[in-house]
Amino acid sequence: SPKEVANGIQHNGLRYPCWNPVLFQPPGDAPTMLFFKVGPTPRDWWGEVILSYDAGRSFRDRRRLPATIDGPVRCKPLLLEDGTLLCPSSTEHDDDWRFHMERLIDLEHPELGTSWERFETETQPYQVIQPTLLPQPDGSLQALMRSKHEQIAESVSTDGGKTWSELKLIDMPNNNSGIESLTLKDG
Repeated sequence: SPKEVANGIQHNGLRYPCWNPVLFQPPGDAPTMLFFKVGPTPRDWWGEVILSYDAGRSFRDRRRLPATIDGPVRCKPLLLEDGTLLCPSSTEHDDDWRFHMERLIDLEHPELGTSWERFETETQPYQVIQPTLLPQPDGSLQALMRSKHEQIAESVSTDGGKTWSELKLIDMPNNNSGIESLTLKDG
């Protein structure tokens, strides 16, 4: 039956909304991770994670992510071959929507999150949020994003998500709605 596992309660009398939950199951016996945002608005939220050691039946060990780290904002993270967890992320500050990537490089560390890195492209000519990642056969990563420009935006990384190509709009409509992608087993 359904159970509440993320409630936004800060202390007695103060409760904020929780936003955009993202589940991730690392390989092996690692705990299931539920990332979510907490805060009064997307402009003011922060990232949190809570863990399940029984395949999602119960969750515990809720913790706030480091400052400037939101975790995956709406779309699933991608586990890279080197064991790094690449989290597609973004910020929504008034009329300034921007994407960035966060890398968790100590996924197996018991504190889960002592080594985060954040990478953001300085120049972003389009208002975009909520990137979704597609690994390409050549090893590059394609990020597709929700945009305010009636088309999906795209950027590509060839270095595991540390740097990204200039944003461009692609020939795929978007009415400022969230998107998601996945790669099928046959590529």
